[in-house]
Parts: sequence; structure tokens; C-alpha cells
Amino acid sequence: MTDTPKKKRKQVGGVRAEPMTPERWQELLALTANGLTRREAVKKVGVSYETYSAYLLAEPGAATAIRAADRAWYRRDWPVERIEPFLLLVAQGNTNIDAAKELEWMEGELEQLMQVILHDEDTKTMYDEARKLQAEAWGDEMIQIADDASSDYYTATDRSGNEYQKVDHEVVNRSKLRIGTRQWLMSRLHHERFGDRIQQEITGDLNVNHADMLDLARKRKENAQKKREELVTHATQEEQDPDQYSVH
Repeated sequence: MTDTPKKKRKQVGGVRAEPMTPERWQELLALTANGLTRREAVKKVGVSYETYSAYLLAEPGAATAIRAADRAWYRRDWPVERIEPFLLLVAQGNTNIDAAKELEWMEGELEQLMQVILHDEDTKTMYDEARKLQAEAWGDEMIQIADDASSDYYTATDRSGNEYQKVDHEVVNRSKLRIGTRQWLMSRLHHERFGDRIQQEITGDLNVNHADMLDLARKRKENAQKKREELVTHATQEEQDPDQYSVH
């Protein structure tokens, strides 16, 4: 009787897959915090992705730890001291792109910060607060735009050579567009504060007896039907005996 050959351990990238140990788990976290993707880190420590997934489900706190490693990578080049000047410019009414230009960021750095905001709750909270203040700044800008009439007129010359002030409709329409754009963004991004509100004053008893309402509706329908029948009967009688309804 021949011996049954032992099943070979699964190979991962040419390396024998090993069980997840505390040492390998810490190594995986460190690799993730230094920029490797999870699959790259799993392959580097020599475990299968299935083993890694099972460890996440079975080990308490593992999922939290790997997310913290992800955040550590995203935040590595973005300390609070670097993010705050950007958030301050946004809070003053600047767009993200304008704030990045003001700080002379290199291409791609704004996208990196957006990754930090998406993955780090603390940064996202600070960003959301800056966007609320940005909307307040837009409100001040709208007042300034509406009050500024310095460019609404220009000097024109008629056929007789006389100068007069003429409305520059392009400037006026541009001002309307600037105000409307800010107003639309404010109402959509911060609807609870700047959205349209419909207020209704309701007094009296709000309890509705639906049975009574249906009964009243049936009575109105019956009365209408009765009136129609009376009119039809009256018209028929008048047609049959017109002298009876003639005026003497």
C-alpha cells in the first residue's frame, strides 16, 4: 500500500504561506504604515490573503489596527501644522484649488490631502468645520458683490459726440452669476442653515377622524347627485308641458 503524498502548503508569490503569528502581524502593520498596499504587505510577510482575511475576522481589534496603519501612511507627510494653513484659507472663502495655489503646493499634493481627509476622521472633522466657515465667508462676499456698483456703468458716446453713462449688462449679469453660484452651493452643501425653509403655523387639534371625513364626503356626493336628478326632472317636465312654466 503506497503512502498518500502530503498536501503541499500553498505558495504565495513563490514563498510558502505561513500562519499568522503576532510577530508577522506587527510586521504587516509596519509595512502598511510605510506605504505598502495590504496585498503587498501580506505577500511580504509570507501569509496567504485568505489567512490575513480570517485573522481580521477572528482577532479582536485587528480591523481597527489595520485601519490605523492605513491612516498612519496617509498622515505621514501631513502633520496638523501643514494642514491648518490650508484649512484657514478654505475657511476664509477660498476654494480648495485656490488654497493649494496660495500655498504653492506641488502637483498631486491636493489629491494626497483629499486621501487624508477621506481616511482620517479627525482631519475630516476639521475640514467640515472649515467648509462651514467658508459658506459664511461666501455670504459676506455676496453682500460685497451686490453692493459694488463701481463697474456697472461705462462711458459711451452717442452720434453727436456727447458722452453718457451706459449700463454694462455683461458686468451686471456676471455679478448675478457670482451671487447665484455661491447661493446655490451654500443651499446644497449646508441646507440646514442656508436652504429654503417652509414654515407653517398649525393651530387646533391635529387629531383627524377619518371615518367622519369619509362620511361627509359621501353626503356631499349624495347631495350633488340629488341636485342633478332634480334638475334633469325639472328640464324633462318643462319640455313635456312648456305652458306650465311659461310666464304670464
